[in-house]
Amino acid sequence: MTQARIQERLDQRDLFRRGNKDGLGLQAVAGADFGDDGAVGKTRYPRNQGAHDVLPPLETNSFSFGCQVGIPPTREASMTAIATAQQQQEGTDLLSRLRFSILSLELVPGEPISERSLEAQFKMSRTPIREALFHLVRDGLVIREGRGYAVAPFDMEEIEEVFAFRDIVEPAAVRLAARLATDAETDAIRRSITLGHQEFTPERWLDLGLDFHVRCAALSRNRCLTAAMQDVTLRTVRARWLSFASEEGRATTHREHSEILDLICAKDETGAACAVLAHSAAVRQDVRKAINSARRFMGRRGVVGE
Repeated sequence: MTQARIQERLDQRDLFRRGNKDGLGLQAVAGADFGDDGAVGKTRYPRNQGAHDVLPPLETNSFSFGCQVGIPPTREASMTAIATAQQQQEGTDLLSRLRFSILSLELVPGEPISERSLEAQFKMSRTPIREALFHLVRDGLVIREGRGYAVAPFDMEEIEEVFAFRDIVEPAAVRLAARLATDAETDAIRRSITLGHQEFTPERWLDLGLDFHVRCAALSRNRCLTAAMQDVTLRTVRARWLSFASEEGRATTHREHSEILDLICAKDETGAACAVLAHSAAVRQDVRKAINSARRFMGRRGVVGE
């Protein structure tokens, strides 16, 4: 081996050692100027200068350090997080709009629903539409029909079962409510039902229809009773809307709700339980009558059961 070649190998070893000493390892060698034969070129690091003085410093946010704690998110990551939050909000809004369309009978029971038609109607992608339909199927407002979907028809047998279950759950809930509710809680419910009656809109009524019985059940401080009443009211609110469209029906409901609340405020457990049973019986009769009257415009697909 020639003297020049030996010197080149010694210089290469020296370069590697100084790179390791500075904590850069092979990067010092990788940044050097290699000739065609693989030997280090004529440009040398000065003896009093480390590799870190010549090579550019490692970026602390580079791939090899990407898992370090405390590195601020990049602009791209922040924009992605914002876009994700917006998509989640749009999905929530879509679910609310579809639920209202079904509960208010804008979408008729038995009416077919396709993902493609919803995409065109709401100008949204397929993913949030599928998520909304998943929630509506879970709530019993939409059913799978072949490879598509349809608005759930009125199931007369299910309605009877729901009211029978309600007659077990709600008296127990209002008995506890009469025992445990505070004046502030009942006053808040009274303001809500009064506002809903005085300033009627379909949206407010749907909120109130789902809200009054659930809020009264929540006064029981029993989460299972509250969840049961939420399910019951959700399953009957569409049918209730048919009988509530008239001013007379709204006035009757407001009066009966107010009477139930008065009995809860008076700590009359038995009276409150009897009042919700009487209210439930009247609602059941109104619902059956309203559905039978609406059969002609809903068609055969809109009602199943009896």
